[in-house]
Amino acid sequence: MNQEEWIHTAIYAGLFLILFTIGELLYHKLKLPAEITRKFVHMGTGVICLTFPFFLGSHWSVLVLTISFFAILLVSIKFNLLKSINSVDRKTGGSFIFPVVIYLTFWAYSIFGLGDMDATGLDWKNTAIGREMFYGATVYYFLPILILSISDPMAALIGKKWPVGKYKIFGCTKTFMGSAAFFLSALALSIIFMMPLATSPEYGMLIALCIAFSTTLVEAICHRGIDNLLIPLTAVFVMVMFNENLQL
Repeated sequence: MNQEEWIHTAIYAGLFLILFTIGELLYHKLKLPAEITRKFVHMGTGVICLTFPFFLGSHWSVLVLTISFFAILLVSIKFNLLKSINSVDRKTGGSFIFPVVIYLTFWAYSIFGLGDMDATGLDWKNTAIGREMFYGATVYYFLPILILSISDPMAALIGKKWPVGKYKIFGCTKTFMGSAAFFLSALALSIIFMMPLATSPEYGMLIALCIAFSTTLVEAICHRGIDNLLIPLTAVFVMVMFNENLQL
């Protein structure tokens, strides 16, 4: 990690602290419920993390931020701090799982996408319509995070609003409508990312279908927060299996 990398890492650490501070102000000053402030902080964290490949070139930077995040969460629980994210009635490990997912997907992007632990996959390439940014290897980072951030909540929202076709796996009740919403949204995201990168349209659709089906299956059979870890890792696994069919 060079000096510039350390500076960018420090800036990200500052951004997270500002986000936590805003969450605390919303909870203590505006008296917003913890469920709302928690979602605000989680969404803000997700948006910030999606910019990592633009400014961080090493997985070590993300590991430093992940460890710092863990330390802050552990201290906040031990000393009853950060009530804006810890004062929810239900027990959840989502706050701890999310930084793990961020690091593991960034690591996968570095190893499987780039084959280089200390580089960035964002590049500019000449096309028929001019120079365009080529996201290439960052698909290993962006796609799993987006499926977790979009498809998983969509499955929960649609499943609750239209609880059609209820089924139970390992004691957890799911709905056909929720699973269908997950599958279709995951498929749409996968097609958007896979089609430009696959060696052929046929492979692009095949990979997209495999990602959508496997992550939907994981969402259906896993619960208690473990799905938040396994959904993105499953997407990464499928892309690794088809790595030779991707033009990264």
